[in-house]
Amino acid sequence: MRLILLASAVILAATPQQDPWELSIAQRLAARAEARIKVQTNADDGAESKRRKFLIDGSTDAHLFMPYELMTFLLDTHDLPSSSRSTARQRYHDAIVSLQWNETAFWADIDEAAAGYHAAVMANQGRNRTEAASRSICAMRTGILRNLRIKYPKFDQFLYGAFARSQTLVGQDDESSTWLAWVDGGCR
Repeated sequence: MRLILLASAVILAATPQQDPWELSIAQRLAARAEARIKVQTNADDGAESKRRKFLIDGSTDAHLFMPYELMTFLLDTHDLPSSSRSTARQRYHDAIVSLQWNETAFWADIDEAAAGYHAAVMANQGRNRTEAASRSICAMRTGILRNLRIKYPKFDQFLYGAFARSQTLVGQDDESSTWLAWVDGGCR
């Protein structure tokens, strides 16, 4: 654990201040590990059985999100009721226009990708979900992210800039960097 912390500190110290979308996965994982340690250190009684929740507030800590997490949130905008979806997506109008993307085409691409992704998720819920299905869904999400990065230059700038600001993630503080990198890499 000490070696990981030292390596994390060296990576962070050697890196000039960067925008959240410019960080490598290694830098992101190091920052996240450091943030998790703060959560553990600030535990009230230090009891192992009483784990603290790990919180990422995109308005202040967008750099802690893994790309797959933001991609999942973005795909989830497809499932909102029509009026809510329109209102939620309107928040990103200025960012999309500033990136010189066709807004209608962008959201159509998100909806098309999300429909297939969510169909796979819904078909494999609960006990019906096998390890193979989980890996397939994970790989699908990574493929969607890859394709959107190709089609939309500065896609990560959109994800970590405008989009991440309105996202929050709450989870346990025990997700390992190895596991996060594995999921981000398409579960391979």
